[in-house]
Amino acid sequence: GQIPDISRSFQRVKELDLSNQTQTEDGGFEERVPSRWAKLLDLVTLDLSTNKLTGTIPLDIGNLPQLQTLIVSNNMLSGIPSELGKLADNFKEFDASNNALNGTIPSDLGNLKDCKIMLSGNGLIDYPAPLDLCYYFTDFDLKNVSKWCPPERSILKQFYESTKGGDWANNTN
Repeated sequence: GQIPDISRSFQRVKELDLSNQTQTEDGGFEERVPSRWAKLLDLVTLDLSTNKLTGTIPLDIGNLPQLQTLIVSNNMLSGIPSELGKLADNFKEFDASNNALNGTIPSDLGNLKDCKIMLSGNGLIDYPAPLDLCYYFTDFDLKNVSKWCPPERSILKQFYESTKGGDWANNTN
């Protein structure tokens, strides 16, 4: 079925749960996530899980200033826009597990320091994951999977920290 356009009728909506629509008469939503939803500036939670959505998550989702939770798991989505990194101030949960994601995980997701990120069940994503996700996130679901976060990378991180790499990397002299 088609995802309804609520951007005109419900501009002040804060939570939108259109999950599990596969149980409906028409078998769930089968199109792309509407980019026009970027006009929902008060949206805090968007749950579109367990549908038949395809394509990439719209770039404009990264422009939703109040968005804290984006759940798009169990669909057929193919890409994550780097623009999600713009949501660093408020973003708490991103679940895109069990989709058809491919390509690399955008390094801009590393800006989402306090965010729970779930990407398991996407066999076509290129690995390894960005360093920030592997070492500075406590809630990255692929953190302990060696092909995503190879343990030998920790040697570089330890060396960088032991030599005070941050001090000399940021030195302007």
